[in-house]
Amino acid sequence: MTTTLANVAVARGGATGRPSSSAGWVVVFVLTMFACQAMIAFGPFPGIRTWLRVAVYAFSLALVALTRGAGLRHPAVLPATAALLIVGLSLFHPDTPGYVPGAIHAGLYLAILAPLFWAPRLHIDAQMLKRVLVLIWAFHSLSAALGVLQVEFPGTFDPNLSAVIDPDVASASVITNARGEVVYRAMGVSDIPGAAGVSGLYAVAIGTALFVVDRRRLMRVLCVASMTLALTSIYLAQLRSTLVIAALIVSSFVIGLALRRGRRALLTLIIVVLTLLASLNIAVLIGGTEVFDRIATLVEERPQAVYYANRGQFLEQTFTENLPDYPLGAGLARWGMASYYFGGGHSAAQSPSLWVEIQWTGWIFDGGIPLMLAYSGAVAAALIIAVRLRRRMDSSSPMFVWASLIVAYDLGAIALTFSYPLFIGEFGLQFWLLNGLLFAACSRELRPSRGMVAADISWPRVGTRASAPGGPA
Repeated sequence: MTTTLANVAVARGGATGRPSSSAGWVVVFVLTMFACQAMIAFGPFPGIRTWLRVAVYAFSLALVALTRGAGLRHPAVLPATAALLIVGLSLFHPDTPGYVPGAIHAGLYLAILAPLFWAPRLHIDAQMLKRVLVLIWAFHSLSAALGVLQVEFPGTFDPNLSAVIDPDVASASVITNARGEVVYRAMGVSDIPGAAGVSGLYAVAIGTALFVVDRRRLMRVLCVASMTLALTSIYLAQLRSTLVIAALIVSSFVIGLALRRGRRALLTLIIVVLTLLASLNIAVLIGGTEVFDRIATLVEERPQAVYYANRGQFLEQTFTENLPDYPLGAGLARWGMASYYFGGGHSAAQSPSLWVEIQWTGWIFDGGIPLMLAYSGAVAAALIIAVRLRRRMDSSSPMFVWASLIVAYDLGAIALTFSYPLFIGEFGLQFWLLNGLLFAACSRELRPSRGMVAADISWPRVGTRASAPGGPA
C-alpha cells in the first residue's frame, strides 16, 4: 500500500505537522552569495576577501539549523550523509595536516551539501523557484556582460585579482584583444581570470529556459541578449570545456523539451543557433582571431584526443596512480581552499599539498574509493530524481520547463567532474541548491488531490516507509 504525499509530510513533521520555513530564506541566501562575490571582486578591503568566501558557506551551514519543518527528504540525502561520514573519518587520517585545516575542509563539504538538507524544508512553489532562477540568471548575465566589457576596455572594469594566481603561470591568464592589447581573460564579477565563462554558462542555460517560460516580449529580448553576451563571455574567457558543457546543457534541455513541446523546442533551437553565431562574431571582433583559433582546436582532432591532451591525462593518472596509492584517501586539506588558506604549519612538511585538476582526483584524495562511490552516488540520485520529477510534470506547466532545465544542468555538472573539481566550491553549492529547490517545488506541485504518491519520487525503492531512519521519502 502506497503512502500519500500528505501522509508522509505528517509522519515527518511536514506541512501539516510543523510548518515549513519561509521561502524568503533562499532569496536572502542567494543575494548574500552574490553580494559576497561582488565584494570579493570589487570591494575596497582585500584583507577580508577570505572571510567573505567563508561567509557564504557559514550561512549555508546556519540554514540547516534556522529552517524549520522536515517535509519530504530528498533521496540523495542517504548517499550524501555517507559521504559526509567518510569525510569525517578522513579528518583522523595520519596525513591530514592538522585538525584545524582538516575540520575546515570537512566543513566545506558539509556546507556545500547543506542545501540538500535545508532547501526541501522551505515553502517553495513554482513561482518562488522561478524567482530564484531569475536572480541567478540576472547576476550571471551582468557578470558575463561585465566580462565582455573588461576585454573591450582594458583596465576600466577590472576587479581585484586573486592572490592565488601564480605569477609563473600568469601568461595563461591573459589574451591579446583585437586591438593588440594584452588583457586578462574575461573575469566578470570575480577575481579569477576566465571566471566570466562560468557566469556565461549559468546565464545561457537559465536564459534558454526563461525564453521558453516567459511570454513577455521584453523578457524574451532580454533573454536573447543575455544568451548572446553569455556565449561571448565564454569565448573571451577561452574556457573550451565550459563551452562544451554549455552546449551539452542547452542541447539536453532542448531535446527534453522536444519530447512534449516540439514546436517550442524548434523555436528555441533556432534562437540558440542564431545567438551562437552572433556571439562568436562579437567575440572575434573584440578578442581578435585568437579567440576563434582557440575554439577551433576543439574540432582539429577527434574529441577523445582533444580531451586526453587537456584533461584525460589527469583522469588516467587518477585511476592508475592516485587510486592505488590512496585507496582510503590521502587526508583532508591537502588541496583546495582549505589547503591554501589554512594548510600551513609544522605538519605541512610531512603532508605536502596535492594537485587536483578534476573532481574524481579530489574525491580519491579526500576519502578514497568509499568517498568516490558515496558522493558520485549522491549526484546520480539527484539526477535520477530530477528525471522522475520531470516525467510527472504536466507539459503545460512551468515546472516541466524548470525540471527539464535541472535535468540538463545535472548532466552538465556530471560531465564537468571530468574536467574541474566543481564540488569543492560555489558551483557545487549551487548544484545542490537547485536540486533541493526543484525537489521542494515539485513535492508541493504534485499534491495528493492529483493522485501523486511518495513512491513516484522515491529512490531507490518504491513505497519506502516514512519511519525508516535515514531512508528516502
